[in-house]
Amino acid sequence: MRETLESARMRHNAIVEFVEHGMIPFEPKSLRGEKLLVLAPHPDDEVIACGGLIAQHVAEGRHVQVLIASDGAAAAPSTDIEQYRQTRQAEAAEGLTLLGAEHPRFLGLPDRGLETALQDLKSRLRTAIEEFRPDLIAVPSPVEIHPDHQAVCRALFQLVEEDDEFSRTLALTSVAFYEVSQPIRPNLLLDITSEAEKKWKAIAAHVSQTNLRAYQSFARGLNQYRAMTLPPEVLFAEAYAVFTLSELRLTSWNELVRKISGTPSVEVTRGALDISVIIRTRNRLGFLEEALQSVESNGHPARIVVVNDGGESPQALTGHRKNVTLIEHQSSHGRSAAMNAGVQAASSEYIAFLDDDDRYYPDHLQVLANAASLTGHAAYYTDALSVFLELDEEGKYQVRKTMRIFEQDFDPDLLLVDNYIPLPTVLLRREDFLQAGGFDPSFDLFEDWDFLIRLSRFGSFLRIPRLTCEIRHLAMGDSVVLSKPEGTQSYRDAKLRVWKKHRDLLRPGLLARVFETQKLRARRFYSVMTEERGRASHLEHDVLRLDREKKLLLAELETQTSIRFRTEEDLAENRAMGVELQRQFDDTRATLFQLSGEAAAAISELEKHQVAVAEQGKTIEQLYGEIERLNEILESVYRSKTWKLHQMMQSVRGKNG
Repeated sequence: MRETLESARMRHNAIVEFVEHGMIPFEPKSLRGEKLLVLAPHPDDEVIACGGLIAQHVAEGRHVQVLIASDGAAAAPSTDIEQYRQTRQAEAAEGLTLLGAEHPRFLGLPDRGLETALQDLKSRLRTAIEEFRPDLIAVPSPVEIHPDHQAVCRALFQLVEEDDEFSRTLALTSVAFYEVSQPIRPNLLLDITSEAEKKWKAIAAHVSQTNLRAYQSFARGLNQYRAMTLPPEVLFAEAYAVFTLSELRLTSWNELVRKISGTPSVEVTRGALDISVIIRTRNRLGFLEEALQSVESNGHPARIVVVNDGGESPQALTGHRKNVTLIEHQSSHGRSAAMNAGVQAASSEYIAFLDDDDRYYPDHLQVLANAASLTGHAAYYTDALSVFLELDEEGKYQVRKTMRIFEQDFDPDLLLVDNYIPLPTVLLRREDFLQAGGFDPSFDLFEDWDFLIRLSRFGSFLRIPRLTCEIRHLAMGDSVVLSKPEGTQSYRDAKLRVWKKHRDLLRPGLLARVFETQKLRARRFYSVMTEERGRASHLEHDVLRLDREKKLLLAELETQTSIRFRTEEDLAENRAMGVELQRQFDDTRATLFQLSGEAAAAISELEKHQVAVAEQGKTIEQLYGEIERLNEILESVYRSKTWKLHQMMQSVRGKNG
């Protein structure tokens, strides 16, 4: 059925709204930690960027610590620098006091000199973080303009990237990147409407700085702008890009910049090192296009040599690219021969490697070039992210999991026992590759490991502990590696071939040392894993406890709500009853007053009657006395003879009549 114009418009609007909401939040969210650590490059950055966040944590009784890296003395008059430092420290303390927070800690590093003091800054940050153990860290974003802001961000990022022990310590910590001088693309907007006035006052406490620039107005405008996509009742908001520390460990610097700014960063290189990237491919044109784009995303003027080892021609992908040289093998010559042919065709001083299913991150070549331009090692390599892909029902590859497997410092003895350096991470001189003999064509697996062992005789390798590329592991693929997966006899046989080739280097003492080193490392990992399991188990119990307490609180809240509603109904009913009772009481009181008057009159009348009755009683007594006297007279008359004669006379008269 053909789609109507209205339904198409509705579908389009729905898609636009979905994309729009994915770019910026449209609802405010909470940002909380039991322990909040704010990393500020200068005195005042903490209140300008995070004043609302700090005030909310303090109001809820949470722990807040502010660490200020520099002394903020760059704008000080040359005549009294120390006084200026003290002034700025006092202003920072006053600003935090207005928010209810404790005084900050000052590292006292030079203002506009944090990049130079980066190693010292990293060391001090690590100490402070390990002491405080925060579960939320606020730090300047990587797109900040000021070099000190970038230095603080880089220091924390490099601690996370380079130090796995440090990362495990803060496994559950979240990092909130904030904005001061450069807006970010946030994934969280924090409503600070209620805390805004406190924030403006805290900024105003930095008198030495607000006299130079209207920071209060700048912050107010930015926070007001951040409320644009939020509900109308939200007047001010702070913007943050929040990541877990585990997410940061799996993210390269340039990828972090891209996520926060929407554009790739430009890392300045110390001279444009002449590099050729050798890419071997076979029948994977879709992957090859992505690999080519990943090299081009670096922005480094690298040349690319693509070796098609007997597969479908990639001419359509390479023909329009001026910096790409294509070598076509009519039939497969093997992995080693393909890579050797690419190096032979290259003309650059340095070479790097890439298989068609792997990827460079945008800073890969720049990081390696910077290292190679300053040091004299036989090879340079970075860390790689392992990405495991599998086919879905539609035949498309989907990411199943990601891991940081390859992050081992250079150890030539360990390299003889096992390979821990993926080829796409490596940069070396083309001359050294050729002098070492290139890849051994007799190897169809571990050819890179065999080559690195031979190259290590030329000198040490330098590891740059930064995540700059991606090694993809394709499930159900047709590669040589996947046809001989780890644990199979074919895999063991291939490793045995490498050991046999270099058996003269595998001294008993070497094997013992490697074994002891790896055993200690395994013990450490096992200990950490055990602690993490115990911690995870404890956290699971905490979650269960908190869930149970939540349910109890919800039930109590429901009960209290029900009681409140019932009480309000009863109260209304009681009020009506009270009005009726008052009316009845008033009527009863009036009736009682009336009855009281009538009773008083009745009592008075009764008293009169009692007096009359008393008088009548006396009269009756007198009458009874008179009657008694008369009865006595009658009795005497009846007894007299005269009365008897009279009776007889009456009797005779009766008869005669």
